[in-house]
Amino acid sequence: MSIDASLLSELRAKLEEEKGTVEAELKRLGSDHEGPDAAFKDRGSDEDSNAQEVTEFQEDLSLEASLETTLGDVKEALQRMDDGTYGVCEECGSDIPVERLRALPRATTCVTCNE
Repeated sequence: MSIDASLLSELRAKLEEEKGTVEAELKRLGSDHEGPDAAFKDRGSDEDSNAQEVTEFQEDLSLEASLETTLGDVKEALQRMDDGTYGVCEECGSDIPVERLRALPRATTCVTCNE
């Protein structure tokens, strides 16, 4: 696929913006807890409160894992741009439609292969 320079620039800007957003959110989550015991430090002994804190901590860990995956996908998309392989389906080798790339710039597969 030959993506024109202006479209490639537009998509790179979207990826860079998403990268910044994800990195900021990961930083925020990291400052919310300082390790596995942080949810339990300096807290009251109320069991309901502790249970809620554990649940929130687990949700943060799940969100953090999801954000790490997204960040990896964004970085890989930027690398594919640099390598000249951006916009090619990793499954079948066909071009990924521009509409799909505009909707999800980090897409690695065409719609057919994604299904």
